[in-house]
Parts: sequence; structure tokens; C-alpha cells
Amino acid sequence: MAGTNALAKGLETLLTPVVEECDRHVEKVLASQEQLTAQIERLTKIMHEIQEATPSSTVTKQAHTLVAIRNRVAALAELVQTVQARLTRMQAMKASLPEPPAPFLLQQLNTIPTNADAS
Repeated sequence: MAGTNALAKGLETLLTPVVEECDRHVEKVLASQEQLTAQIERLTKIMHEIQEATPSSTVTKQAHTLVAIRNRVAALAELVQTVQARLTRMQAMKASLPEPPAPFLLQQLNTIPTNADAS
């Protein structure tokens, strides 16, 4: 049992900074995705206005390209949200792991005489 607790504590110590750093990066990516989506929507609206004012095949092609990019950004944002949800579940799993006893306490428990020693 102590080996399992030590392994769990070791994995927690190893993975906690990695998961937290990854979570920070995911949050930054989500914020960036939101900004990018807003800019693409703004550009799409402008392109539609230009297209209405001057019907040109080039403008139409660029407008379609922007719509396709917006769709790809939306798909990527959904993927990033899925990754963030997984990270959240991993953090919840980590939090549910039992805390292993401190090594000092284990040493103290080993030095306490038992009933068999007292006889």
C-alpha cells in the first residue's frame, strides 16, 4: 500500500506542473481563438459589404475563404475546449487521490513499541 501511495505521490508531483502549464496554455489559446473569431467575423461582414457594393469574382472568392477559415477556427476552438475539459477531469482525478502519509510520520510509527514489544 505504501508503494502505491508513493507512486501516486510521485506521479502527482511529476504531472501537476505539466497539467497546470498545459491548462494555462489552453486558456491562452481559447482567448486567442475568441479574438481571432471576432476579427474573422468583422472581416467577413466587411467583405460582404464590399461584395454587395462591387460584385467581383475575386471578392466573392475571398469572402468564401474567410467563411471557410471561420469554420476551421470554430472547429479548432471546440477541440481546444475538449482538451480543457480533459485537463479539468485530470485535475479532479488528481484531487481525489489519497494523500500518502508523510515520511516523518511513518518513521515515528515504526519506532512506537507495539503490545508484542511490551510483553
